[in-house]
Amino acid sequence: MMETGDLSESLRLVLLLIGAAFIAVIYIASVAEGAGNAGDSHLSALRRRLLSLRGKLAFAAKRDKRAGQKRVRPQINAEGEGEQEADPSAPPRYLVILYVQAMAGYTFSGHAIVHAARRAGLHKTGDARKGFFQYQPDGQSAVVHVTDKMNPGLFIWQDMDKFSTTGLSVFAELQALDAHSTLQSMLDCANKLADALGGSLLDENHQALTTSKIKSIEKAARLFFARPDASGQI
Repeated sequence: MMETGDLSESLRLVLLLIGAAFIAVIYIASVAEGAGNAGDSHLSALRRRLLSLRGKLAFAAKRDKRAGQKRVRPQINAEGEGEQEADPSAPPRYLVILYVQAMAGYTFSGHAIVHAARRAGLHKTGDARKGFFQYQPDGQSAVVHVTDKMNPGLFIWQDMDKFSTTGLSVFAELQALDAHSTLQSMLDCANKLADALGGSLLDENHQALTTSKIKSIEKAARLFFARPDASGQI
C-alpha cells in the first residue's frame, strides 16, 4: 500500500505535469492565433479556459502541500491577532478553556455582555474596532481571556448593541509557577459572568462544570508540569 506522504508527492507531480501540458497547449494556441488562423475567437476562449484550469490546479497543489504540514494552534496575543508559532524558549504552558453558556433557547445580548464584563472587572483589549475582554486580578500575573464562543471570537465594539451569542469562551494558559492562581482566576471570572448573564458553566467538552471536573483539570495540569521538559507544581 502506498504511504500518505508518497501519495501526496505523486499527486503533486501529476498536477505539475498536467499544468506543464496546459502551458504547452496555451503556447501552441497563441502561436496559431498569431499566424492569423480563422478561429481567433475560439482560440482566445480556449486559452482563457486553460488558464483558469491551470490556476485551479496550482491551488489544489498548494492545498495538498499544506495538508501535510503541522497545524499551528491559534492563540490570542495582547493585540488580539490570530495565529503565532510557539516560542521554544518560553516556559511550558497548559491551555484551559471553559464556557459560559446561555440557557436553551436564549442568547446573551452584546449590551448585556458589556455590562457583565464591567461588573466582573474585565477590560477591553485589541484596538478601537475589534477585540476581546481580559481579566487580571490586582497583584496577579494571571491573564484570563474572554471571547465570543463562535468563530472568529472577536467582538466588533461598535456593533455590540445589535450583537448576540449563545455563549462565551473563558480561557487561559497555565504556567507552572502560578497555575493554581490562574485557574482560580478563570473560575472567578467565569462565575461572575455566569451570575451576571444568567448562564451556566461548561467544561471544554461542553458538559456541566462540576467540582470533580475542576479537580480533574488541576490533576491534568499537575501531570503536565511534572513532565521532564516542564517544571513546577500546582
